[in-house]
Amino acid sequence: MEHLAQAIANEAAAVGVRMLSGPADWKKIGQKVNPQNPRATAVVRNYWLEYVDAMHRPGFYLAPKYKVWREQKKAKDDTYESFWKFLGTASGGHAVEYYEASKMAERTQCLVTCKSGKLHIAHDDSLLSTNLMRTVESGYGWGIFVQSPEIELYVGEHVEGEMHHSTVLAGGAVIAAGELTVESGVLKVMTAKSGHYMPSRENMHNLVTRMPQLSGDAIILPDFTKRPAPAYRIKDFRADMNCTQTVKKVDIVKELPSFLGATGPTWFANVAD
Repeated sequence: MEHLAQAIANEAAAVGVRMLSGPADWKKIGQKVNPQNPRATAVVRNYWLEYVDAMHRPGFYLAPKYKVWREQKKAKDDTYESFWKFLGTASGGHAVEYYEASKMAERTQCLVTCKSGKLHIAHDDSLLSTNLMRTVESGYGWGIFVQSPEIELYVGEHVEGEMHHSTVLAGGAVIAAGELTVESGVLKVMTAKSGHYMPSRENMHNLVTRMPQLSGDAIILPDFTKRPAPAYRIKDFRADMNCTQTVKKVDIVKELPSFLGATGPTWFANVAD
């Protein structure tokens, strides 16, 4: 299983897409991210569990349950019940929504197009703004996005345990995913923050090159997990994925929409001054 999972990940990378994230070694599910740090609270999740669960309970609920199930101590001749039987029908809060054919009309509400450098909501052609959206990571004024293999961009609100990056494409492959803030159709900042897909720098470069109409003046953080997180103008990053022409925190603050104020989200502490 471990080799198969790794092979799938490698094949996805070869064709330029990103699958749902999770360790190839399923024995790591539920472990602390940093076992040497007793204060660490994050655990290794596998979002394939969330996908294959008939109830689509969120990954942060399933991961610790999976660890308990796997580490059960049984007598020599006892048989192990399946994880799903062990878990039963206990609620994990809201079920993560995955779109089926009957919900395709809802999916179109999230579709965004880009014309003359501005983002429009596709179904009514109005200018996109994230001022009424929020995400768990960045707070109010930010939305989540995914770009499909068909180069369609979807933007929406993040509701933990209910609406995730995986929702719009029903857990399918993406080119890239993350968060963004937009004012009156003008993209200001976008990041690679997505726990469900954990896009690479290459994925983010694919996104901006496959959508050349995205504003080159906007700022992108394609290595969101790095400390400090590097930031670039999209036009520079699009021209050279390994460019060294970074922008500083003060430059990002200048680009923030007026509805965000001048402080920025908490992750600003991880951006170079």
